[in-house]
Amino acid sequence: KAGVIFDTRDSRTSPLKGLNFNVLLAPGIEFGNFGKRYINLAAHFSQYITPFKGGWLTIAYHLAYQGTVAGATPYYLLSYLYSPDALHCFSEGLGGDGTIRGMIRRRMVADGYAWGNLDLRLRFATIPIPGGFISMGADPFCDAGVIVQPHKIKEMASMQGVSEADAMRLARKVQVSVGCGLNLNVSNAAMISFSLAKSLTNRDTKLGLYLSAGYMF
Repeated sequence: KAGVIFDTRDSRTSPLKGLNFNVLLAPGIEFGNFGKRYINLAAHFSQYITPFKGGWLTIAYHLAYQGTVAGATPYYLLSYLYSPDALHCFSEGLGGDGTIRGMIRRRMVADGYAWGNLDLRLRFATIPIPGGFISMGADPFCDAGVIVQPHKIKEMASMQGVSEADAMRLARKVQVSVGCGLNLNVSNAAMISFSLAKSLTNRDTKLGLYLSAGYMF
């Protein structure tokens, strides 16, 4: 693997300002078929803006792409997403608390994905403690994602009994979800976040509940 990272965030746990941009190239060889090689590209960009004094609101957004740029990625690796940091390591395709909250994990699996996340991070209470502080906040959010490189669309159309055009249209449907989280931050050293999310476009997904150690990005 080879990559580039550009990070100007003022905090990894709860940034108020800055950028985080990274690109990763991940070549590989299919297991059991050493002549079949492939290269995946993963790119993530996040920005954090705090427009008002006091830091009570931070607007944070994240844009990401991952896809096959050479060869053919083995089917058993299609759901594996390369994370921009060590906080989220997952193999879930699009859907779940690492990409589109409110959608079931592995709901969307393909050769290439694009997705984005928008958080409005509100801080409504800060309590001083010896050596630091405890703050409480909420973060309404919206997530969206789409398949940009469908996997074996001809075979998928045959399995579903639809035309290739209809299968392509279904595969490239934009998925959107909304939700809100509550969090507890201890001196920017540790954070606990509880979130609820619901998909607006996928009817067979239920309300998603997530407990994590920090923001998603």
